[in-house]
Amino acid sequence: MAVLLHRRGVQTCLVPHRNPERARDLLRFRENRRYLPGVPLPAGLVISSTLEPWLEKSSWLFLAVPMKAWMDTLDILGSKYLSGIALISLVK
Repeated sequence: MAVLLHRRGVQTCLVPHRNPERARDLLRFRENRRYLPGVPLPAGLVISSTLEPWLEKSSWLFLAVPMKAWMDTLDILGSKYLSGIALISLVK
C-alpha cells in the first residue's frame, strides 16, 4: 500500500512499527525481502522505525497488521495519536 500511495504522489512513510530491525533491512535493501522479495521500494519512499513523529503531521493512517495484533496496536497508539487522523484498516 505504501508503494501504491507513493506512486500516486502521496507523501508516504513506511513504518514497521514493532520491528526496528525490519526498518533497517528495508532501508538497506530497499525491498521487503521477507514478504515481497524482488519488489523494489521507490527511492523517495520514506522508511522509519519510529511512528510517532509521522503521526503528528499525518491526516491518514493506513494500519496493516494481523488481526490478532489489531487491538494491541490500537492500545499502543491510543487516542493521543489517533485523534484527528483518518484510520484505514488493512487487517490481514
